[in-house]
Amino acid sequence: MKAIKYSIIIPNKNSANLLLRCINSIPKREDIQIIVVDDNSDPFQIDFNNYPGCDRSNVEVLFTKEGLGAGYARNCGLKKAVGDWILFADSDDFYNNGAFDELDIYSSSDADIIFFDVNSVDTISYKKGSRDRLYGSYIKKFLNGEDPKAELIRFKKWEPWFKMFKRSFVVNSGIKFDQIPRCNDMSFCLEASLLAKSFEAIDKKLYCVTMNQNSITKKKMTKESFWNSMLCEIKKNHIYTIINHKDWHTSYSYILLCVFKNNGIRDFFSFCSLLWERRSEISLYKQNLVKKYKI
Repeated sequence: MKAIKYSIIIPNKNSANLLLRCINSIPKREDIQIIVVDDNSDPFQIDFNNYPGCDRSNVEVLFTKEGLGAGYARNCGLKKAVGDWILFADSDDFYNNGAFDELDIYSSSDADIIFFDVNSVDTISYKKGSRDRLYGSYIKKFLNGEDPKAELIRFKKWEPWFKMFKRSFVVNSGIKFDQIPRCNDMSFCLEASLLAKSFEAIDKKLYCVTMNQNSITKKKMTKESFWNSMLCEIKKNHIYTIINHKDWHTSYSYILLCVFKNNGIRDFFSFCSLLWERRSEISLYKQNLVKKYKI
């Protein structure tokens, strides 16, 4: 049996056709392990007897019933990963033609993380999207020496799907995804970037991130998801302090804007009040971050 070179983890909930598209964009190779983690999908939306990928020998499907979101699903996938490298894909995205031929060139690298460029389209119409903004320019700045530490691509873009992680690095560092509905990937990627000793970048668009109206970012926020998102932002700002980039600190305006847009003005003021009521918890959380990262 061929050694596994890549383990690709794909969380999925209530998506069949798009998930199949994602799986089909990955080559049918013995050295590629595809791990699909179903996050308690609705049986009225998914045909579990004909689940996407089950007919492929290099696809493993894990069915979870906890319904704890993509972060929990990715952590489940990490436990099953055996490849030299780990990649993360969203079920409504896909890899571009020739992506793995390009990754093969870097598969013997000693880097902890390898970054690559992305493009963006609407998931239905395939019209050009806008979610690929700045990835290419950040990679170019690193490669041409303008940003020798790759801080822009490491810390200003924290999504997991444009990165390839050395599995031994992930295991040894002990990083995990936050098991929360939103922002579950932020801490994982920022901590990985903080702990990584070496990295490389590929100036080619290997992955397509889609614009999807059914995305969780388009839906109403619960108070719990709002609270967890705010804690993630606090952690992000703390890491920016560690790397001496306080000028990158956010004022949480994006999350508040999402609440205003998706939930309405009543929830906006209600959620703002929540932050005031739990300000002592926020203070304690910040103190614990200082202890954890020892700055």
